[in-house]
This record gives sequence, structure tokens and C-alpha cells, in this order.
Amino acid sequence: MSAMPLSSPWIMQNINLWDCVTGGASLESYEREEIIYEQGEQMDCVYVVKCGRVRLSSVGCGGNEQIFMFMEQGSMFGETDFYERGLRICRATAICKTTLYRVELDDFRRQLEENLDFCHNLMALWSQKLNLLTGRIESLAFTDTYSRCAQVLLNLMEMYGEKVDGGYRIGVEVTHQNIANLVTSTRVTINKIIRRMVQEGLIDRDSRHYVIRDVEGLRKIVGSQYTGSGL
Repeated sequence: MSAMPLSSPWIMQNINLWDCVTGGASLESYEREEIIYEQGEQMDCVYVVKCGRVRLSSVGCGGNEQIFMFMEQGSMFGETDFYERGLRICRATAICKTTLYRVELDDFRRQLEENLDFCHNLMALWSQKLNLLTGRIESLAFTDTYSRCAQVLLNLMEMYGEKVDGGYRIGVEVTHQNIANLVTSTRVTINKIIRRMVQEGLIDRDSRHYVIRDVEGLRKIVGSQYTGSGL
């Protein structure tokens, strides 16, 4: 049986899709790792990423974080909370210096009621998020940590890869804990997997950045039922 592909958790959209709500919206700026809103808070607006990057996640009682998705430039987030009794269903955190359009609820509601194109764009966004989460569930059910880690590295290469001598350098910093939170594992396990991938010539490190050395090798791992050493 072939491994189910892990849907890329990075969402990027054309910011012009939301001109009808961003035109009169105010701007908010956040520093790296600054929390935008917490899970369970009362919803008071919707956001669109003007520049930067936002992490949507849930944090357990023990402090462990499960990452759901990353919202890139042009992406709207926080809008699904509109239908969940007005409570935030996850935490939103700025990954880097980030500027957001703050869309007030009255403006958001007005577009829902009057603007068919806006509704179509919103449904397309929801479809993308649903497919992403469905793919994540399938991956957790049918693949092991090693292959999920390989898929995350391929996703990062697709989003941020820069062609260099002998491979592709991932242009953003990613920690072992970041990967662990994405694939539902631990930092210790990811440390072991990364060391193994380096030894096998699949990846390398350039300062704080990963370099993908063997793209096809990673794809073969993702496309097979790797059962490995119980990592």
C-alpha cells in the first residue's frame, strides 16, 4: 500500500480576493512569536495576512503544541470562528514580523450577505483548509513518522526552496520542534530522524537552514510504507 501524501500545511492566496474587506480595514503589526489570539477567546474580527506568516495551532494541557496550518501572504484566517459560537477554535501566532488586515465583523457579515464573489472565494478557502486537514488525518493514520518528516521537508522545499549547488536550500529557519509539532511527534524523535537523513545523504544543514540533497530519495520515502526502526 502506498503512503498517503501529507497535504502541505502552507496556505497562500491572492490578496486581491479580499479587496472588498481589506479596503477599509485597519492594520495590526506583530513581532516574531507574538500571539495574535488564544484558543477559546471571544472572536471580535477576521484577519488577512498583508505580509509575514501566521501559525494556527492548538496547545494541550501539558504545553504541547499541535500545528494545523500556516497562513501566508493573502490568506484569511479566523473566519471559521464566526460559526463556532464566536469562540476562537485555535491559537494564532506570528512566526515572523507580520502585518495583518483587521476585518471587523460587521464588514465580514455584510459581504457574506451581499457579495456572491466573496462567498465563492470563502468557500474555496474552506475547501482548501478541509482538504489539508483531511490529508493530515490520513497521513497520521497510514504513515510513520519518518515518511511524514520527509513530506514536511518536501513541502518546505516547494514553498521556500532556493536552488543551490547540489540541492535546494530551504529559505526559512525550521527547528526540530517545529517539525515535531507538524507530524505529531517529539523533538527527540525528530533529532534521530534528521541525523539519519543526513547520514543517508538525503539532507544537509547550512547554518540554520536545511538543504535538500536527494529530492527523489525523499519522494520514495513518502511514496512507500516505510516501517524502519520504530522511530
